[in-house]
Amino acid sequence: MDRGRGLCSTRRCRLAGRTTLWISVAVALVLTVANPRSAPAATVLRLTSALGTDHPDVICLEQFVKEVAKRTNGEVDIRLFANNALGAPLGTIDMALLASSNIDKYSRPFAMMAVPYMHDDLAHAHRTLDGPALGWFTDEGRKAGFELVALNFEFGFRMTSNNRRLINTPADFKGLKIRIPPEPQSRSIMQAFGAIPQVVAFPDTYLALANNAIDGAELPISGMISQKWYEVQKFMSMTNHIYVHQMVIANSQVWSKLKPEWQKIIREEAVAAGARARKMVADQEKDYIAQMEKAGIKFSYPDLAPFRALAGPSHAELKKWIGDDAWSKYVGYVEAARKK
Repeated sequence: MDRGRGLCSTRRCRLAGRTTLWISVAVALVLTVANPRSAPAATVLRLTSALGTDHPDVICLEQFVKEVAKRTNGEVDIRLFANNALGAPLGTIDMALLASSNIDKYSRPFAMMAVPYMHDDLAHAHRTLDGPALGWFTDEGRKAGFELVALNFEFGFRMTSNNRRLINTPADFKGLKIRIPPEPQSRSIMQAFGAIPQVVAFPDTYLALANNAIDGAELPISGMISQKWYEVQKFMSMTNHIYVHQMVIANSQVWSKLKPEWQKIIREEAVAAGARARKMVADQEKDYIAQMEKAGIKFSYPDLAPFRALAGPSHAELKKWIGDDAWSKYVGYVEAARKK
């Protein structure tokens, strides 16, 4: 090959650009450059998720990948890596399915989504996030260097499991060592309940529960099933203390390189996949609970009013961390959605 003229020379094939957002994985530009004398090669995009392959969000992402390939006639090849298979930060990827807690260190307004007892129920959370808040978060994401492709993937409300007792009142939390992620939302509300929050890495939690290094954990029902934490727990209490959802984001440099018609297709199919995931999580929750009960887990459904009443100190702390402007903005969206 003529090294001075070919597009595939070492010099001209070198990819440029810098990563604008470092989260649980490195987000970088990965595009396939085609030889102009051959058929156009597909544009390859890597999409990663920490969730397992049996989680509804990942199942719906698999269909999303197929639909994008179909609608672009194979010109866009999205490759899905579940279970954080690319590692962090060893792999370079273009898109990711993430929770707001993976992003709020880089764009503080995203922390509002996971403020304890901010949302009344799933329907209220959906109305809030699907309304004007969506445009606000999209703008905030662009300021931070990423494109918010779809906001509507479901994870559910965090519940509390443990090996010592059912939780029916906040007093039942006293002294329980509860695994939390390294997030102020979970830490502040567990402290308000009287629990002893313990930060444990997500992949290490199953073993910590099995060895009784900790008493329990907090995670949505779908996550308890996906990670099989219920196998090493005795009690599950539906405390509904934090709403958790997932969103698809793309590196802004990657997104800007895509054809506008591809951007439209990817966004449309991601939102459609998120809608399917929401329905799947809701439809399957009863089955998940039945599965856990069959495994011997005992459930409690406490009155949430006394728990909500203790959220004040958590809110005060988080408001300082997030900022008055973002707090007021999102609370306005929450209140508007509550009136509908």
